[in-house]
Amino acid sequence: MKIEELEDYPALVRLSRTLWKSEGARGAALMVGAGISRSAILAADDVPLPPLWSHLQAAMASELYPADPNRAPNDALRLAEEYRVYFGQNALDDFIRGQIKDTSWAPAALHQTLLELPWSDILTTNYDTILERASESVNRAYEPVTCPADLARTRAPRIVKLHGSINQSGPFILAAEDYRTYPQTHGAFVNFARQTFIENDLCLLGFSGDDPNFLAWAGWVRDHLGELARRIYLVGALNLGAAKRRYLEAHKIVPIDFYGAVNDLDESQQHEAATHLFLDYLRDHRPKPSHDWQPSECPVAPSLAPTTAEEKIDQLRACVTQWAKERESYPGWLICPGGKRAGIRHETAKAPMSLELLEALSISEALSFFVELIWRHRTALWPLDPLIVSWIYKVADLESTTLASQQQRAVLALALLRHARLQGDIETFKRWSAFLKGCEPSLADLRAEIAYETALLHCERFDLAAASLIADDIEGKDPVWALRKAAILAECGKLETAEALIRETLKDLQRRERLARSSIWIQSRLAYFDFIAGGYRRDRFEEFKWDDRYREMGCDPWREIDSLNSTIISNLRKSVRRLDVGAPRFDPGSSVPPTFSFGFGGFASVKPIDELTGLLEAGGIPAGLRHLTIFKDERIDALTLEDERDGAWYLNLIRYLADGSDELLDRYLSRVTIAPLPSSDIDRIAHALLLARNYWLKQLQGASMALERDVAFDRFKSVLHVLARFVIRLPSGAALDLHLETLGQIVGGILRSPLLFKTLSLILTNSYQAIAPESRHLAAERALSLPLPSDPHAIDPLRWINKEDLRQIKPSSITCLVDEWIAKLETKDLRDPAIHRLYYMIDARLLSASQTTLLSERLWSQVDLGTPPLPQQTVLYPFSLVDIPKPDGTSAKDDIKKRTFSTPPDLTTDQQALSIVYAIRSKAFEPTPKQARELFDAFSAWRSPVLDPARRSPFPFYEQNQRQIRHALGVALSESLAPFLASADKTAARAKAVLDFIGVSPDNAGLSALLPFLSKFPDRRHDLSRQILKGFMSSNSNTIRCSYDAVQRWIRSAKAVKTFLPYSIIDRLITMVEIQAIPELPMLLDTVRIAVEHKVLKVEQIERLGNGLQDLLEVAQYKSVSPQSKLAVDISLIRCAAVRLAATLKAQRSVAPAVDDWLTAGREDVLPEVRYWDHGRGH
Repeated sequence: MKIEELEDYPALVRLSRTLWKSEGARGAALMVGAGISRSAILAADDVPLPPLWSHLQAAMASELYPADPNRAPNDALRLAEEYRVYFGQNALDDFIRGQIKDTSWAPAALHQTLLELPWSDILTTNYDTILERASESVNRAYEPVTCPADLARTRAPRIVKLHGSINQSGPFILAAEDYRTYPQTHGAFVNFARQTFIENDLCLLGFSGDDPNFLAWAGWVRDHLGELARRIYLVGALNLGAAKRRYLEAHKIVPIDFYGAVNDLDESQQHEAATHLFLDYLRDHRPKPSHDWQPSECPVAPSLAPTTAEEKIDQLRACVTQWAKERESYPGWLICPGGKRAGIRHETAKAPMSLELLEALSISEALSFFVELIWRHRTALWPLDPLIVSWIYKVADLESTTLASQQQRAVLALALLRHARLQGDIETFKRWSAFLKGCEPSLADLRAEIAYETALLHCERFDLAAASLIADDIEGKDPVWALRKAAILAECGKLETAEALIRETLKDLQRRERLARSSIWIQSRLAYFDFIAGGYRRDRFEEFKWDDRYREMGCDPWREIDSLNSTIISNLRKSVRRLDVGAPRFDPGSSVPPTFSFGFGGFASVKPIDELTGLLEAGGIPAGLRHLTIFKDERIDALTLEDERDGAWYLNLIRYLADGSDELLDRYLSRVTIAPLPSSDIDRIAHALLLARNYWLKQLQGASMALERDVAFDRFKSVLHVLARFVIRLPSGAALDLHLETLGQIVGGILRSPLLFKTLSLILTNSYQAIAPESRHLAAERALSLPLPSDPHAIDPLRWINKEDLRQIKPSSITCLVDEWIAKLETKDLRDPAIHRLYYMIDARLLSASQTTLLSERLWSQVDLGTPPLPQQTVLYPFSLVDIPKPDGTSAKDDIKKRTFSTPPDLTTDQQALSIVYAIRSKAFEPTPKQARELFDAFSAWRSPVLDPARRSPFPFYEQNQRQIRHALGVALSESLAPFLASADKTAARAKAVLDFIGVSPDNAGLSALLPFLSKFPDRRHDLSRQILKGFMSSNSNTIRCSYDAVQRWIRSAKAVKTFLPYSIIDRLITMVEIQAIPELPMLLDTVRIAVEHKVLKVEQIERLGNGLQDLLEVAQYKSVSPQSKLAVDISLIRCAAVRLAATLKAQRSVAPAVDDWLTAGREDVLPEVRYWDHGRGH
């Protein structure tokens, strides 16, 4: 007889469902009797099988009634009680140990099969340890309980030895009195059994209908639990007659009798066979876990033979039918697991899809196709291909068709709305938003869908004010809308409101979980709520431990992100390892050829950034909280895999650069990166950043909660930090407006936090550069109203204002400010900043005579301790005060000059050397021959102190400090001392002293100091030339610059030194322009420009220079420069120097095409330092 034909088959089916907790069942516990032990593997043929109750009863009767065992009572428990009374408890325990040959019995496959099943707990009246030993080789972790005390330290599933265990000391439960007193002696077991039998159905296995243990426990359940007890199933080859069946059913015991399926076997084999049938049935009828859901294989079988259009249409219909079934059976993951997403994409791509096929379907069929296809794309985090979108427009015609249901219209329109957002198509987005708002309002969550898509669009455009307003409409039946709403609120800085919403909804989900613990729909949402709630805790630096329980059902956010991150890292690794075009290969003369990229694959593929963004949006995961950035690295890495980088790409990137760190900004938003962006992208980005700036400023001023104010401040600062980089591309008028607006906010006290000083200085400096020179005086005049900087980090307009721009200001417009600054000379902390600002005003001739007199009085009212004494200040070099008379009207020039050229000089710092250099450059005064000689001798004799190798440097950066001193001394020797030596002082010894100084200098500092000696020592011309050419080949930038400086000074002073620059050096300069020698290329071009000005180039060299400039124009394009290259550092300076050189060539009437091309490029350059190349900085 087949199992399905058994009379008790319905009960078997019900028990199976209960065991596997399907259809809302609560679970099943198992009570195992002696019959199960008899399936053990015997150690030898002479080892007896584990005994049944009848065997124990016979053995006791033979000992108590040796003459006539038949006289023994039929009640087994009474017989055991007589045995104990007669022989004692120890004898009874020894009897059990003698009967249970535990070590001779090994677990069999049946025992392992039994234990693999998901019983909530297993209770057994057996004394042997067969089950415990079998549990060691199964996947389920059972904990043994041999005495009541063990219950407290164990958890389900357990193997509970109700009557004792052979590996314990006893006493064993066997006699009638043991059963009567069991509730008192084993109260914990009784309570445990009570709870188990109330919460679970109970399956009795290995018992016969007459088994004393079965009768005792079944009776206990009936007497003590009554209606509270759940079903009790008695399973086995029971061979029940009608009377026995009615007896069991009357006692609420449901029999599952397998006798009909095993009655053809020997009676000794029937019980084990029945048990096998029972356990195999339960194992084989395990319901497929909902998290095992998989997309089915495409019903379209690959065929080499061509198919007709009709066959393809039928295939497409079959696909749609299958897709619908998969959607209906989808278990409800919030985020479909990654492997299954890939499966959906792969199988979907196999379907025959084309516009011709769709047009051949009925409109109803076409609509069903689109509904199912859209579900698959959305579930797989797979943006719709523009081709599919075009099919929807052509075939569905949503705005005019009357054949589509409200649900179909909503699904398709939402897909088009989302596609428009992802494409940045605002007009189309508005169109479908309006269309959807006209759909049936009762459609589940439609209003929330529209609001969320709209809020995401506003966030992408940095219109956070609009996103914050629309967030209130993100409410629906699905709890995930609370998570998505919270993500929008978090992006808008409303963290406390967002977290409160998450906590409230999380409680609701936890309540739902208690009602449906196996629901993936609930588990997956709960996982993402837990994840974000944990993020808020970590944001407050609280400890948070992630629960891995979500992983089994495929609901773990970390697992999904880790999987995606692996894909991103793999693609990044391939990108890094890919050889550049032209890179050498192994074979001689072989290089890497150009390749063509076709993206990330075919129709079934999805870009990592699209899949990641889809996951984060669907999961309601914000970019960051206050301190915590969430998957920032993954977002940025995925973005950098994109080749096309437009305004939307940069806005997306900026959203993730939350902390505004200079390192990340320099990498992704460098000057050379921003330069080639189209003006339309710059306008879009700048507009978005200004929207964000205004929003965060308003939040900063109006936030009622401290956390929201802190968040607003941090994000306001970050936005300003990014905006400071893009302002260099603003048109002059927009840059001026931004500059004046920012100044107004600072002066007005709106932006007064010292933590903003650095960022605001960047905004003001860069926007000032972008203002056309003819308008900069307007910005300069307004900037002078900024407070005097009381500390080095405060905002100081003199860091960006050019002296030329100050000269365009009318003195009358700043009279009050000048008076104020003069008054501040009396204030200790403001004296230095006031002197600094007034110095610039004097240079620009913006002080009246009376103000100059008052300034003199206040300035000289406090003097230092130097000799001779000068005004007390630490902000300017002494020469800067030369134009300010003493209070008596006399000049301070002699005193300042004496201090500047004082001897012996201070050689412990670079300050005196620099003071001398700047004094000579300013043409304030010159040293006397005596001063020049004494300082020359002291400076050229300087050597860095030799330190004991065993001792550490006296202070950090000691070596760097020594290099700075040496370089400053070398510049002073070249510019400020050697040129002023008397002829008699230009001795061979001093020429050698210069060479010796250069010899110990790794950067050629002081090289130009040899020039004044050439008129007397022509043989030094070779030494100087050799050193210059050697410097050209150096990898040290300072060395190269010193060589260029020597060439420039040689050209300018050729007549004075009575020797001209060697032709070999000039020719080398032209060659270096031709080969575009990257290190210090701007200074190379300036050096050549000076050579052109002084007409030292030959006609042939000028022609070569023109050709070199033409080649340079092709190379020095912003879009062709790698942002991480050395060329990127100087590219705008190279272009600026090239334009200046072209202008000089133009003045020399050069007709080389490159000249006009470079001048045009300069006028049209997007960067201000090139566009305004002829407007000096004046510092």
